[in-house]
Amino acid sequence: PHYGIAVHSEGKLVFVNRAAAELLGVADPDQLIGRPLRDFVHPDYADAVMKRIQRTRPEGKKVDLVEEVLIRLDGHVIDVEMAAIPITYQGKPARQVVLRDISERKRMEAVLQRAREELESAVERQMQRANAYGLTFRELAVLHLVAAGRSDKGIGTTLGISPLTASKHLANILDKMGATSRTEAGVRAVKEGLVE
Repeated sequence: PHYGIAVHSEGKLVFVNRAAAELLGVADPDQLIGRPLRDFVHPDYADAVMKRIQRTRPEGKKVDLVEEVLIRLDGHVIDVEMAAIPITYQGKPARQVVLRDISERKRMEAVLQRAREELESAVERQMQRANAYGLTFRELAVLHLVAAGRSDKGIGTTLGISPLTASKHLANILDKMGATSRTEAGVRAVKEGLVE
């Protein structure tokens, strides 16, 4: 990933590298010099950002890695990860910020979270039905993914567990259902209405 570097002093940008300029929606870094920092801070986060800036005064200490929401010059909102340290720039107190775009990561996290929530809802509905095999909530979640054709690795990724743990859950499912394979368990689960 490209890391943007920007320096701001007295509330204005005084240095911006090309990667930071591109993150903020311009090709030429000089287009950003002198612009107020607030132009790029999402209004919902302005107070928190200003407090962090106060904490990075020259006598202060660096601000650890944080996630922020910025507004590009074209109006698009982006998620960034950034850290700042106090410096002296051209004889004045300033803050150097290193940032990178994490919008895609945040989007994928949201997609994964929605998928987990949908899976949990489906499994909860199934738990309310008769469960002749005595499967646990987690086992029903695994069985749902088995019936969907997921591998142990795919199950692990979706549920936030290791592939080995997914495999152990599957072994318990096969034992409780008296099934000889994951395919048999998945087919029976669909036929018997254990999964949607």
